[in-house]
Amino acid sequence: MMYTDNSFDALYCKYSPRLVAYISRFSDPWTAEDLVHDTFIRYWTSYHGISDEKEVSRLLYTIVRNLCISQHRLRSCTMRVSIDSVPRRSEEFTAPDSDQLCSYNDIKGQLDSALSRLPRRSRQIFIKSRIEKMRYSDIAEDMGISVSAVEKHISKALKSLKAAINTE
Repeated sequence: MMYTDNSFDALYCKYSPRLVAYISRFSDPWTAEDLVHDTFIRYWTSYHGISDEKEVSRLLYTIVRNLCISQHRLRSCTMRVSIDSVPRRSEEFTAPDSDQLCSYNDIKGQLDSALSRLPRRSRQIFIKSRIEKMRYSDIAEDMGISVSAVEKHISKALKSLKAAINTE
């Protein structure tokens, strides 16, 4: 059964309050209403040909849940900075002093030295993970090993680096 404007209105009136109540448990009422509207837009543009009412119900709840999860991820990734914490003038930005630079250079030298003493494969995996910011699964695929092997190499490298920096 294809939905007409009237049947879509009936569907909206039937499910909208339920979906708003469902999502309101996870977000504020205004966001819940926005997510429900987005749910019906997504449903109408992509799935409006489904005729089984149980399937429509499951689909609407799945869409609204996924939209809520996406919005939560987006909000949690957004950096929140207080306007008071941002320096007002460029004079408030200070360059590191010579002691800080020396300390940084010492630590960097220790790290480079410790990295060079790692086994070749562990060093490659560590660099891909921590410097190139690759995911473990991508490293495993790239190097033809399992994800657990990548985890073991990273763990071994971290222990070795920690020990080397603490002893130097």
